[in-house]
Amino acid sequence: MLQALEKNVTPFTLECLDGDGQSHLSHVNMLRCATWVHTCRMDIHHLRCFDAVARELHFGHAAARLHLTPSPVSRAVKELERELGVDLFVRKHHEVVLTPAGVALAPRARAVLADIADITLIGQSTATDRARVVRVGGSFHLPPAYFDEFLELVKRVAAPRAVDVVSHPSAKLVSSVEQGELDLAMVYLPVVIPEVSVLETARLSFSVAMKSDDPLAANEHLMLEHLRDRTVAIASPRSQPAAVNGLSERLRREVGSIRHLEDTDMMSIANHIRHSDDVTLSLDLAMGGTSRVFDDVAFTLRPLHEPSIHFAVGLVWRTAAIATDRVLLSLVDMARERWRNGPESL
Repeated sequence: MLQALEKNVTPFTLECLDGDGQSHLSHVNMLRCATWVHTCRMDIHHLRCFDAVARELHFGHAAARLHLTPSPVSRAVKELERELGVDLFVRKHHEVVLTPAGVALAPRARAVLADIADITLIGQSTATDRARVVRVGGSFHLPPAYFDEFLELVKRVAAPRAVDVVSHPSAKLVSSVEQGELDLAMVYLPVVIPEVSVLETARLSFSVAMKSDDPLAANEHLMLEHLRDRTVAIASPRSQPAAVNGLSERLRREVGSIRHLEDTDMMSIANHIRHSDDVTLSLDLAMGGTSRVFDDVAFTLRPLHEPSIHFAVGLVWRTAAIATDRVLLSLVDMARERWRNGPESL
């Protein structure tokens, strides 16, 4: 199967006209394996699921990366293994390891997925300037004013082109960028994907949210040591897995008692705090957005004075895309200039 896949990927050069009518060459690995894929009853979904698990070595994390639940990801990998007649992973109780066949398939699957994303780039590069639609995304957990400022910069650089904006969890946005469905996205970090470039733009500090009659409310600000005999409730990592899991690990080392809630909705988390002795972390009320749920007499927020405890925010884009997409290159140059002094503290 691997030999068949390798033989059916044929490099060729495509001459395209950009928005100014200038000719340039696009080197693309176009796939002549459509018949093979059809015959094998395999589709791109199978490869994406395999690739995600191969990168994460964890079905749950891979599912979060694809904005799916673990069940369909596991099912897709099993279907692919059944089709190929070989195991791609060794599944242990708390560990997933690539088999030799999985190791061999991983770079080939990644290359196929990259080629599919490049097909979108060809369409973008041949579109006229006015027809070019700039596609950007942002996590709906971001401070609204901060994301709005970013959008204004994008619209200024992109004009007169249309700008389409979507809001999703960071995991879905990163996957959309990787697959060529979005040009640029503002997400929670870290993002460690070889094909995706990252520019950190901000570090968001936390406040501790609690009931108004909580003894901790007597302090003007809090340190981690204040939380060592308390339980800190944390949202489910589903929507921002890398950021939330990283925060949880740090708190578990420093505080000890962490409660992972099933919800990502801040209203549900606030309701949990209202009816328990737990505390949670929230962005400052002044940032608006989801943190405003704690703007209620039932709650008190106190700043957490721990610079190392923060959420990092940044922009992500496909590294290969800026080589052929001058519009995206202009957007990235704009961002690098705007944040030339590094990430700002919010």
